[in-house]
Amino acid sequence: MPITNQSSQPSNFEPTFSHIPVLGKEIITGLNIQENGHYLDTTVGGGGHSRLILESASNTQITALDQDEDALIAAKNNLSEYGNRVEFVRSNFAEYNFTANTFDGIIADLGVSSYHLDNPERGFSFRYEADLDMRMDRRQSLNAGEIINHWDEVELADIFYKYGEERLSRRIAKRIVERIAKHSLKDSQWLKVLTKKPITAQEEEISTNPRSRSAKLRIAESAIS
Repeated sequence: MPITNQSSQPSNFEPTFSHIPVLGKEIITGLNIQENGHYLDTTVGGGGHSRLILESASNTQITALDQDEDALIAAKNNLSEYGNRVEFVRSNFAEYNFTANTFDGIIADLGVSSYHLDNPERGFSFRYEADLDMRMDRRQSLNAGEIINHWDEVELADIFYKYGEERLSRRIAKRIVERIAKHSLKDSQWLKVLTKKPITAQEEEISTNPRSRSAKLRIAESAIS
């Protein structure tokens, strides 16, 4: 059985891509916004920070990037009054080709937005029942469900450690792989599980082979006569 998010979704849920800018005053001060300046917003989201820049000085221009189509749609709507002062580009900022001196200032508001966490269809949060997805750019074929359900234990542990800085990465990866093995037997139409609980090694075996401590045995027989 593929691993998914398991909590229930509220019946009245309506996701919106709003963007309340964090540290707005500090960002504007740090960027030192100038009239006729051209600024790059590498993750425009709902457009909150870009709006502050556009409001701060006359004739400022924004190049607004985001790899998330939902974000760009929301930003275009929220910033529509500024017309051609804003250029929208669907791109990951890491792949966008530019030189620093092209712009008078650059802002990168990195991280997951509230919209992603609150929208079950995007598969970022464990609060709602939904398929694991977690793609910022849904043009990509690889999603979190594919990784969790099909990548091996070592690969999962490396991801958790490298990107999540999780010191228990190997333990978590091991448990995930064991959750997959359990459900694969339980939900198979060809097998009948005979063990209600996994069989573990006895103390005598553990004393001679300490690594057997983590072994779990599940037994099933063919359900096809």
